[in-house]
Amino acid sequence: MLTALLFATFLQASAAPAPQPPTAELHPIGKAQVKFTESLLREVAKQPGNCIFSPFSIHTALSMVHEGARGDTAREMETALAISEGSQKSEFEGFLKRLSPPKKRIRNKETNDPAFKLFTANALWVQDGFPMEEGFVSALREGFGAAPERVDFKNAQAARARINEWVSRSTESKIQQILPPDLPSPDSRFVLANAVYLHALWAYPFNPDDTHPMAFFAGGKREVNARTMVSTRHLAYRETAGSRIVSIPYESKALSMVIVLPKERQGLDAVLQGETPADWTTGFETKNTRLFLPAFKTTTFYDLRPALERLGVRTAWNASQADFTGMSKADPLVLSFVLHKATIVVDEKGTEAAAATAAGVKVGAAARPEQPIVFQVDHPFLYLIRHEPTGAILFAGRVDDPTASAE
Repeated sequence: MLTALLFATFLQASAAPAPQPPTAELHPIGKAQVKFTESLLREVAKQPGNCIFSPFSIHTALSMVHEGARGDTAREMETALAISEGSQKSEFEGFLKRLSPPKKRIRNKETNDPAFKLFTANALWVQDGFPMEEGFVSALREGFGAAPERVDFKNAQAARARINEWVSRSTESKIQQILPPDLPSPDSRFVLANAVYLHALWAYPFNPDDTHPMAFFAGGKREVNARTMVSTRHLAYRETAGSRIVSIPYESKALSMVIVLPKERQGLDAVLQGETPADWTTGFETKNTRLFLPAFKTTTFYDLRPALERLGVRTAWNASQADFTGMSKADPLVLSFVLHKATIVVDEKGTEAAAATAAGVKVGAAARPEQPIVFQVDHPFLYLIRHEPTGAILFAGRVDDPTASAE
């Protein structure tokens, strides 16, 4: 099952087809998110252990923040997000519409039900009485579907409860809280958030009777018994210099899970440094594949400021340099935090995943039978959940030990 993801950004005022991906031209925002995934994956997944995050959620939330950025602050965000200069309102409006799931087909006949459940939502909370630039309000409303809601951040507990409730509701209760007890602060002026929830079934479910404990080399060294799913299907397959890749379709084949398995048991870090998502999502061939895939659950929480600073987003946090005059000219504004939480469950039926991101701004202070190839996932690997029509990476992560607890 695939769970949900939420990304929230806070601003505060400163004191100062077959499984192979399509060859058609991908959406510009999808392309940008692939490039952003490449940079962020190297930051997030370079630490050992299991992880899950949503490049889609983080990129979307930061793009909303970018709508209010100007000068060097805007240019730094454009470089990090791999987007063009200026407002992305029109691009995102079209992009988000294209994420709507296709209709489910039964016996080659279209039904009225969606092929999978994909819910995305954006939100903007603003300090009651604080003036906003009309261009910023219209960009978020028209491009991102986020109409401003007035709250009183001075009553931080009530504001936090309201935002966390929205997160929980938007992610089918998979993400209970995005804000810890000390956020938002009373000097917050804006909170911007994105949430995404996905529940998708495999196009070809695994038979639970074929699931058995099998050896998995956690961290590439320590042997554990992992609950491993097995199937033989024609799947999209390719190899690079350092890894073997298989793309597993979900129902309708508009979504896929791309598994990146290093050729060496301890080769994951080298693959992260030497290869990119573009290497893992093109050039497939259809192969009869005997797949051994461990079931897994993962939940992770991130303070993304250090990673974003390494990606070049630096002036946004500095009270003397940040420029968010596109949001409001009433007070100097500074980006105060970017938080992200995500969870995923992968089993015989499919995937459930959820994530949330919050950012705040405050006042500164079938073919001929063939012998199947064997694709045995028995050591640390990467995964991407990809929306094929747009190229967007909805979720990405690393599995070092599928037997580790979800938290």
